[in-house]
Amino acid sequence: LSQITFFDFITAIAIGDIAAAKLSDPEAPFLPWLAGTVLWFAMTIALDRLVLSNRRIAKLVEGEPTIVIEKGQIYEQRLKQNYLRVDELLANLRAKGLFNPGDVEFAMFETDGTVSVLPRAQVRPVTPKDLKLSTSYEGIAREMIFEGRINQINLKDLGKDKAWLLKKLHEQGYDDLKQIFHASLDTQGGLYVDGYDDPIKGSRVDVRDYPSPEEKQPN
Repeated sequence: LSQITFFDFITAIAIGDIAAAKLSDPEAPFLPWLAGTVLWFAMTIALDRLVLSNRRIAKLVEGEPTIVIEKGQIYEQRLKQNYLRVDELLANLRAKGLFNPGDVEFAMFETDGTVSVLPRAQVRPVTPKDLKLSTSYEGIAREMIFEGRINQINLKDLGKDKAWLLKKLHEQGYDDLKQIFHASLDTQGGLYVDGYDDPIKGSRVDVRDYPSPEEKQPN
């Protein structure tokens, strides 16, 4: 619920109430129920469009971000104004790898309930920009195969053909498309392939702290 605005919450309740009215009383007139449903959806869409075109109304309906930490200092009053507990704030910081509020330059409580964090310069990870290193464009990998089927659109868009793809798969030990669950090609020309029955290399990582019922040894 913290991820939606107050208006979204009210809209969800209203639509559910309208739908339930017909379900709980099937003999109720259909046209008034349909008119109410359509009218509510129309009002919701109209307000969404109004929010897009008018920033003042957007702030009234959805609110606006609030700075809750500045230079390591927590603004308690702003937490109260936004009904945000300090333990919720700290949990959001920990989720971003920051366990000390003193390491935060700015933290903003967003309108969708999330907390955006800018760490202090001293605790930020070093980037190629900091080291003045040049980098090449990476882009995103394009799907080539999904559940044994070739993505013909991506294959054609990248200037490749089925023969090329089958050759690349053969080089990785796959001779049948039905063996492939997912395959993608990155911008450097590397083909990632995940098969249905790939063997696990090395030891399996198990994060459980107790055995499953079938693994328990009889007394």
